[in-house]
Amino acid sequence: MIEGQQKKENHGGAQASTTERLRRIPLAGLRIVLTQPRALMEEIRAPLLEMGAEVIQIPIIRVEPPKSYDDLDDVIMGLNSYDWLVFTEPLGVEIFFDRFFSRFEDLRDLGPVRIAAVGPTTVKKVQALHLKVDVEPEDDLGSVVAAALDKYQNIVNLKVCILRGETADVELPKAIEQLGAIVDDVYCYRYVGEEDLPEDAVKSLEEDGADWIVFGFPAAVEFFHAKFDLHAVLKRFPSTRIATLNPAVTRAVKALGVEPTLEAPKRTIESLVGSIKRVTHGRKKAWEERKKEGEQNH
Repeated sequence: MIEGQQKKENHGGAQASTTERLRRIPLAGLRIVLTQPRALMEEIRAPLLEMGAEVIQIPIIRVEPPKSYDDLDDVIMGLNSYDWLVFTEPLGVEIFFDRFFSRFEDLRDLGPVRIAAVGPTTVKKVQALHLKVDVEPEDDLGSVVAAALDKYQNIVNLKVCILRGETADVELPKAIEQLGAIVDDVYCYRYVGEEDLPEDAVKSLEEDGADWIVFGFPAAVEFFHAKFDLHAVLKRFPSTRIATLNPAVTRAVKALGVEPTLEAPKRTIESLVGSIKRVTHGRKKAWEERKKEGEQNH
């Protein structure tokens, strides 16, 4: 799906100065590809459209249940044996507690387990349940999470359950185990490649490229590259820039030998959109200054 062309055209005829137009619709004329699952597209789509961008929606991945809920159900029924629950994404929080409340009616049945949540969005998801987040690692990199837990308390012989997606980095449980903890790595969901992609959006990207490609999940990088070949896209459209939501996504892009243009500083959609706006404004301003200097020289 492609959106934003009409808005761009309407504003193009407005009788306003370039400065005023950039203030109102700072992303006017930019083509931005979004790769989030359909269910998560709206949060980033809406502000980009509001800023005048042409949004090309290519939901390259979708979320599916794990192949079996047996492991997750075992964790829920044996919560009193765990010292820590570790959530790396908001989706893990959502699925875990949906499953939890299908069996229990009271949050107190969670017991005295402590909670670690990676990133501000995951933290907010836990806090929305009126639960305290004891540790907030800055990254889901194994060494970072392990160090954060170890800083809070000695985790030797403590039992830790990591609740995350099936394609997640295997280094996380290893890093925590190296500090002496007993770790269960439990898959709550999995990302799979979306086969039913919007034909108009795919054709638009392949024929006309994009100014930005936005990745919010490591799996999206993997499946986008498998479908389009990121190197080929960047070679054909060298001005295309890459924006990532968090360090894990940045690592996935760098693993392909590509350097992202920016990473959201606060690991939120709001800061990601704001960063795209700032980079774009800076480049447009520089272009205007060069144009003005050229006119003066003539």
